[in-house]
Amino acid sequence: MSQTGENEMSAQGNGVEGAQWRGGGSDGLPREVRRQTSRRAGPDAGKVVGWLHRQTGAEVALVCNHAESVASHIEGFPRETLRPLAPLLARMSSGQLAAAATRAEGLHVRCEALGADEPHPVLVVAGRSEPRPEAVSLTSHVGLGAAFLASLLMCQPSR
Repeated sequence: MSQTGENEMSAQGNGVEGAQWRGGGSDGLPREVRRQTSRRAGPDAGKVVGWLHRQTGAEVALVCNHAESVASHIEGFPRETLRPLAPLLARMSSGQLAAAATRAEGLHVRCEALGADEPHPVLVVAGRSEPRPEAVSLTSHVGLGAAFLASLLMCQPSR
């Protein structure tokens, strides 16, 4: 166990070859959301995506615009995984599905549609092994945190 209390089931190596899910604590997510809501620069999806990657060891991307663009991702995210997921991501982006689990390009993939407005951004999390229950829970928590940050951004007065 590390000092932060993470369950370190280790992601070996870099990139997708080592992308194994591991459990971690959701303690850092409220701290990150609080940090982002207290600054004037607005939400930073990259920080949240990076946090989820550090906690789970999985590859993470935030896909937007009806699954046509990647807004934020972890370096080494296997973009080739998105091509076979395109029909699923389009359904999620249009609000037909809120969450899904599947396999693509030999990876276990979890997707979470974010926010209330269409097209929904979709959080895509992929790893070689099947995710541990803690990692699945963290992915959902990040979806809630990201939706919260997006709603705060919408509430900001225009400048």
